[in-house]
Amino acid sequence: MIVRILGGLFLLFCGYSCMYPLLFDGISLGDPILETTKYRGEILREEVRYYENWDLIKDIFSFIIGIPFLYIGLIVIFKNPDS
Repeated sequence: MIVRILGGLFLLFCGYSCMYPLLFDGISLGDPILETTKYRGEILREEVRYYENWDLIKDIFSFIIGIPFLYIGLIVIFKNPDS
């Protein structure tokens, strides 16, 4: 029973993590994104790029992948094991 609940929660977490960027980030096309590369605490490179169509496509694809994870996680948690 505990393993089913923990497994279901893990699947829910995976699904929510996939869906989060599209639902709650609040980034629009054209918004600047700062990417920082660090090595051993030192900043090697800072690069400003913009949120483009490809980023939106990746977020939509990730969202679609997250839906089955949520669905399966809910089924694992709430399905009656006797049936």
